[in-house]
Amino acid sequence: MIYDKAYELARSLAESKEYQAFLTAKKNVQEDEAAFRMLADFRRHQVELQARQMMGETISEDKLGRLHQLVELMQHKQNVQAFLETEERLGRVMADIHRILGEGIKEWFDFTEFLNDLAGVNELEESE
Repeated sequence: MIYDKAYELARSLAESKEYQAFLTAKKNVQEDEAAFRMLADFRRHQVELQARQMMGETISEDKLGRLHQLVELMQHKQNVQAFLETEERLGRVMADIHRILGEGIKEWFDFTEFLNDLAGVNELEESE
């Protein structure tokens, strides 16, 4: 029964206007080689900088400048902008669904966090 509901939710998501818009925007970016390379370059730089920040490294002005340069270039590519907007909207839908599901099983999350606190797991994660 619960798996049937999960599959129903998956089908509803696949049919949603947010997902359909994402698929269209993705196709448009993939068909434009320059836009696709620009987006891939941006993501590569973005992930690299986020990883460096998480490791406590200071990001050089050159690296930040390159990222800002890519953002500026992407603002002039309508299909890249459309992709990023649809990706963000779909991400919001997914986050909302995750939140709603979590609210339904709040006791499980709360108790798991409580046990992690007792075991010191959360303290270990924060110190890393």
